[in-house]
Amino acid sequence: MPRGAAVLAGVALAGVAAAILATMWQDYRRAEAREYARAERRAALPMPNFWFRQAAASDAIEEAKITPENAAQLLGAHIAAVHLLPTPALISRTAWLMALTGDPVQARAWLERLRFYFAGDEANQFAELARACAEVDAAARPRDFCDWVQLRAKHKAE
Repeated sequence: MPRGAAVLAGVALAGVAAAILATMWQDYRRAEAREYARAERRAALPMPNFWFRQAAASDAIEEAKITPENAAQLLGAHIAAVHLLPTPALISRTAWLMALTGDPVQARAWLERLRFYFAGDEANQFAELARACAEVDAAARPRDFCDWVQLRAKHKAE
């Protein structure tokens, strides 16, 4: 390879690396700002453009209020987020969305796995789901799932 081509390739590589580093740093700063901002200010902050967008979207979806009306809309984003970072709260929220959208068998399966992955937080998650069940109008409540959750929450509290 001629010397000029090698220098040109080196300069091009350095330019690409600098561009990647600059955009990565900007996205990281945006994700970090959103992570540490107060809840009421977080929505006004810009999302990362590329590198950390999925992590920021995962964080944002955990703040969304779940209702029977928006459950189908939120389910896909929750599943994507749980695959990125399967926290106990995100797993139980996703299970609740599954139950609200008519898949209580899958919801129970996800919650049954909590004890294998996060044994210390099971009681908290079942208590949160029991509260969510109580807050939903009886017509929209997945009754069998909520009865099961109530029983598990009571059992875990003992």
